[in-house]
Amino acid sequence: MVMIFLQLVIGNIMRHAQAGLAVPDFSNDGMDLFPAFDQAWLHRINAWRFENNLEPVNMGQVFIHLFHRFWALMILIDILWLNKIAYERCLNRPLILKRFIG
Repeated sequence: MVMIFLQLVIGNIMRHAQAGLAVPDFSNDGMDLFPAFDQAWLHRINAWRFENNLEPVNMGQVFIHLFHRFWALMILIDILWLNKIAYERCLNRPLILKRFIG
């Protein structure tokens, strides 16, 4: 629950910093698979944003945006890990598995 609460806080910071579309291409984070966080990378992002009639962003906005994505990935990994633990603990209790599976 704490991780999700922090994600909401990060999302709120992202919204108020107007960083929601700082890196709009989800698949490859600003034309690079692993971003370099340098001025050339920021220039490519802002060039793309200019072509699409969006305001330019600064490195702080990009960092907040990418941190929000990173934290979402951490939440996904945590949820999968917790489900794995819960499933393994339920294997010793067949009545619980029987009730939920079939």
